[in-house]
Amino acid sequence: MVAILEYPISSPMTWSGETLLENDGIVPLGDDCIAELNSVAEELQANPLPTVALDPSHFDMPACKALMTHV
Repeated sequence: MVAILEYPISSPMTWSGETLLENDGIVPLGDDCIAELNSVAEELQANPLPTVALDPSHFDMPACKALMTHV
């Protein structure tokens, strides 16, 4: 069973739907990230694997890794 808080949390680190701006949480991808994602998609299309067999470390994606480190 999941516990659900019965009271709001208030701190500088909390947010709610009412306090978010329209583009909050959106991270734009650069051309380098899109190219890496397209490359992985092409590789998987040519060599399909079960999802449980996939691991991010199997793919060389330095631009995406750098972006997600920043995120």
